[in-house]
Amino acid sequence: MYGSPLFLVKVIVGIYRHVLVVSLVDRLPETEMKVPYIGVTDFTTIGQVSTAKKLFRPQGPRRLQVGAMMSYKTLHALPTKLGWESVWLNEEQLNKLFVRDARVFNVLRYRDITTYPKTTKEDLFEAVRRAGPGIDGIVLDIVLPDARLVDAVKNKFPDLEIIIQVQPLALERIKRDQAVMRRYLATYKERGAQYVMLGMSLGKGKQLPMSAILNSLLLCHEYFDDTSLAVTGGLGPYSLQLLDSIIRRYPHISWDAQEQLRESGSPHDQIEMRRVMMYLDHSLRKAKKALAPRCCPP
Repeated sequence: MYGSPLFLVKVIVGIYRHVLVVSLVDRLPETEMKVPYIGVTDFTTIGQVSTAKKLFRPQGPRRLQVGAMMSYKTLHALPTKLGWESVWLNEEQLNKLFVRDARVFNVLRYRDITTYPKTTKEDLFEAVRRAGPGIDGIVLDIVLPDARLVDAVKNKFPDLEIIIQVQPLALERIKRDQAVMRRYLATYKERGAQYVMLGMSLGKGKQLPMSAILNSLLLCHEYFDDTSLAVTGGLGPYSLQLLDSIIRRYPHISWDAQEQLRESGSPHDQIEMRRVMMYLDHSLRKAKKALAPRCCPP
């Protein structure tokens, strides 16, 4: 049987198929396997980070996003709003804050949300340099940033994860023409952006309607999978119910909190670790529940 011509033909065909499959797999682009994050923006000390990351474990289902702010104005030493000094860290502070750890995703949130952004690729290169060797990612909080900026940053820092923040102002500009947003999203993805993050806050305590949030996420999901979606704005230890409708649809989505990590809700004040730990604990529970098997109705 084993020496028969038919058996030999089957062996040869099997080997050929194996070689063909391996060859095809080798040609496939690598699938992005990102670990979703739960973010805190406005950490100012490594001590705060050390306390917060105790809730996370290496190779866990979520990582802690350690966020710090920089803007076009602070990069160029231009005057900024009074009272905001504590949220803009200098180069030395950033280098101390961003320390590599398997549980942590160190992200610089670069902001230039003027009507006509002035940020150049050289500005972004300098921002990343100042953040130091511990930086893992950068948020481009720029209204519909030029895709050439994404391209330039990715070419200069290929290991840096790029997060495009889509603000309500951008949505307002293009709400009558989704084809425009599709072109932007497709281009950002093509140029190497890893995440798209939707801003849910309209400022002064107002939120985008949930229908608008879900419609925008649905559009983004055409180009970015669950692990590449994120939301920010209005989240904190007492407002995570805002995620309920979102996380049911996108259980691997990431999110970030900032203003609500102070009782005052003002960036003039430092984040309060009691609120930070409560927010992180509740967020981890919510993320775990989102992935739990759902019971079928009787």
